[in-house]
Amino acid sequence: MKKWKRTLCVALAVFLYATLAVGCGGKENSAEKDWKKILSGYDSEKTMMIGAWNNPPHSYEAYKIAADMGLTHLFMNNNQMFQPGEKPGEGSGAMEELQTWFGELGLQAIWQVGRWSSDFFEVDWNLLKRLAEYSCVAGVNLWDEPKYSNMDALYSETQTFEQEIGDKIFAFINVWPSSGTASIGATYDKYLERYAEVLGNLKSGRRIFSTDVYPLLDRSGVYSLAGSWLTNMFTLKKLAMENDGEFHMFIQSVGYNGHRLPSNKAEIGFQVWTDLCFGIDGFTYFTYAHNGSSDEWKYTEAIVDTRTGKPHNEEYYLACKAVNEEVQGLMPVYGAFTWKGVLASMGKQTEEIDSGLFALDENTLLSEQVPYLANYSSKYGAVYGVFEDANGNPGISVANYTDPSLEADNVVTLNFTDSNAALVYQEGTWVKERCVNGELELILKSGEGVFVLPVKL
Repeated sequence: MKKWKRTLCVALAVFLYATLAVGCGGKENSAEKDWKKILSGYDSEKTMMIGAWNNPPHSYEAYKIAADMGLTHLFMNNNQMFQPGEKPGEGSGAMEELQTWFGELGLQAIWQVGRWSSDFFEVDWNLLKRLAEYSCVAGVNLWDEPKYSNMDALYSETQTFEQEIGDKIFAFINVWPSSGTASIGATYDKYLERYAEVLGNLKSGRRIFSTDVYPLLDRSGVYSLAGSWLTNMFTLKKLAMENDGEFHMFIQSVGYNGHRLPSNKAEIGFQVWTDLCFGIDGFTYFTYAHNGSSDEWKYTEAIVDTRTGKPHNEEYYLACKAVNEEVQGLMPVYGAFTWKGVLASMGKQTEEIDSGLFALDENTLLSEQVPYLANYSSKYGAVYGVFEDANGNPGISVANYTDPSLEADNVVTLNFTDSNAALVYQEGTWVKERCVNGELELILKSGEGVFVLPVKL
């Protein structure tokens, strides 16, 4: 193996001392020092962008609840901030309050221009330029789920955005998944090709490739998983990499029209850890604030109340918070790695239990291109994200790919070619594991995932 990068990371060193040090008087043996050296070599300053669709009411208390849950970005609705015709810095003073409060709470806004699907109206560039002067505004959501026929308008707008805004804030455009082909108006390949051309106009700022597949289904009381979820992530991640962009996903946090309401850590963790196996750079809860509806979409209550910003269900709110904290705790290491591909093992499963793995196995990016992994297997379905750091050292993200409603613990086995130990990030903590004859056995609870650093000591 290549020599591990050795840089000092004080926070990780302190953490490791507390979690890995054993022996009398806190003295460390040589093996323990090796562990500290390995992890201290990863000091990425990257954080995961964790967004919230549908912002809470405009109050310090509501925003603090969002920040305490671990959110970093809120998609802000113009209508909730300004009176008709009012601009930032005018009238109510809401924007100035937002600047102060978000600065204190460590939040940023992604501004909604109010367009989705077929809706179209001209962008107010003067408004966007004014918003871009506020440090609390990170980006603008130009269009949510545009059709193919909207792409010409978006192409022109991203050109204007590059000229008028540049890298002051980023432009966010979330596209339909492949299951929305009937609404797109073109083949999915043609649609994504044009999407890449649109984002290609953003030369000085971030290019964010984003889609939304909500995998937790409820068909008349029968629970299942969306079969297109994994292949959609695979396709968008490759597209992002080919175009020097980031890859973002939406997380299902509400029930609606054939989709069940997640209610616990396993159902949220299942989505996030599966996404991590595809090298995501950010994710957004859909939806954060909602009180339910009786229209054709039949939305349930979401995480918080739209009127108060307080959780509908404290246990569910805390479950989301726990997942967010777990992800951010991994970021000093995860942020130092580059995604190389994805693998899947079937285990004992059927299409009804674990849909999507079959198609993924046929279209894996890696095939047999993992020299340090001799074999991998699982009791039930599992997904493996394969990563490398700047020095070529491996990292593997593993997700228990069983419907969380089954509450099924999974046993995953990794067989390494040249490693006798592994450092495993599980439930927010790094633990050291010895490999017996190169074999590492992991027990993953429902909705659980891990990040593994195989090493030779």
